Amino acid sequence: MNTQALLIFFIAALGTACGPNALATTSFLNKFRSDPKIAMDLMPEKTGDRVAQEIIDDKITACRRDASRDAIREASRWAIRETSHNIGHHGLGVVFAPKTDQENPEHFLEAEKILTDISSLDTHRKGEVDIQPWSGDYWPIRNGGAARRYRDKNAPPPGAASTWTEGFEYFTKNPSAEAEIDLLSPAEKYDRLLGDDSYTLAHSSWEEGKSNFDEHGQVESWMGICHGWAPASFMEPRPTHKIKLNTFKSNEEIIFRPDDLKALASLKWANGINIKNDRSELGTRFIGQRCAQKSPKRDPETGRILDQECFDLNPGAWHQVVINQVAVAKRPFVIDAAFDYEVWNQPVVAYSFRYFNPISFDTTDVLSEARVKLDDPKLHDKFKKFRNNPLAVEIVGVIMAVTYVIESKPRGLNTDEPERDLRTTVHYHYDLELDAKGEILGGEWYQNAHPDFIWMPVKNSTALNIEDLKVNSIDTAVATASTASKTNAPLRFVLDKLLELATGALPSGHR
Repeated sequence: MNTQALLIFFIAALGTACGPNALATTSFLNKFRSDPKIAMDLMPEKTGDRVAQEIIDDKITACRRDASRDAIREASRWAIRETSHNIGHHGLGVVFAPKTDQENPEHFLEAEKILTDISSLDTHRKGEVDIQPWSGDYWPIRNGGAARRYRDKNAPPPGAASTWTEGFEYFTKNPSAEAEIDLLSPAEKYDRLLGDDSYTLAHSSWEEGKSNFDEHGQVESWMGICHGWAPASFMEPRPTHKIKLNTFKSNEEIIFRPDDLKALASLKWANGINIKNDRSELGTRFIGQRCAQKSPKRDPETGRILDQECFDLNPGAWHQVVINQVAVAKRPFVIDAAFDYEVWNQPVVAYSFRYFNPISFDTTDVLSEARVKLDDPKLHDKFKKFRNNPLAVEIVGVIMAVTYVIESKPRGLNTDEPERDLRTTVHYHYDLELDAKGEILGGEWYQNAHPDFIWMPVKNSTALNIEDLKVNSIDTAVATASTASKTNAPLRFVLDKLLELATGALPSGHR
């Protein structure tokens, strides 16, 4: 390797390790300056663990469930409406002004006081959470969800390599009661443990795929329960080792490995209702609006998204939430990493950011060097016609590198540890509008592919179903299991016992 090539390699490695990739950022900002319309549709740069293998092979970060997503959104609106209080906010999203408190970070974050001005936020240039979310599968619905026999080499492969019909035919031709117990799916093991001879949880998982197949003639390979995995990954303790139990009816030995328990925990959060431990209110908070458009309307001059629901989340609210939640509260939250009709649920664990000057597009680590007056004659503001907040006097450019945990394939290992988790880092470019005191009023995205909405379970909350209220012992769990499994969710009492055996940690609701 010659000296010039070695120098380029070193600079690139240094940029990736120390924050937003300097070379990639410079390249993008140059493209934006010369042709913003084209740059707006460029995908944000991503780096991380086995990104190509994990995303291209199985599209594992692109799962969505419309019904559950809408339930999350409506539950969050209810919670915000019922608990709202009179907190003044600083005009976030003024161009697309929110009509509710959905865009107010002060109603999303749990702290009584949050950092809102650019100077105080600048003191937290990077941050990382205290809780490490665990990687887990998104359990494709076309393969039976948590009823997929992932350790059975004869079962149809996951993802796009097989259809729902192939998977269901294999399931019906190889009945649960006759299959080798150690090759059963997580849902089947749960059914066998509790003596459910009808294997209700497994059948409920397959039924989800059937309803989609009957309506659309197929089940998309990326549809799964990442909306359950994402919150479960940090609200439920990590299963660190396998556990051996005897089934309650037949007294057979059955093994639950970490992947089995992750599947059951994800299923609970996908199909349960998140509620505070004292059951006073729902326990999910939500900011933004889900974009339902496959091809959102764009401004012909700049390429900027015009649909309000697809412009969300406002960069000002985003900047405040990320810093306050990750660096100050040190808790993960979940982002929809796509701006369009698909939903990619990912738990955020870390970030770092630096600035760029909106006039020169030079990058800098010094805030004062990136602040530009809106009336500066040298500023050629490509978003000028979208800025209508009379209080805004300055803008500052931001490049934020956001790291989130991604899904991983189940391998049936006997142990699990944080070193096996997979992460991806994505780089976002945006500017922030400031008033005379440096308070953030809003901002503009420099790429259309940005977080659509964000949500999180609050502290001391857990996912429950109505049947959980009836269960307080193993005997009542066995008696209730079949009825409860019709909701395609395991009982909280049983899940907590399994996780306690596999972790020794506190059950859900204490994290």
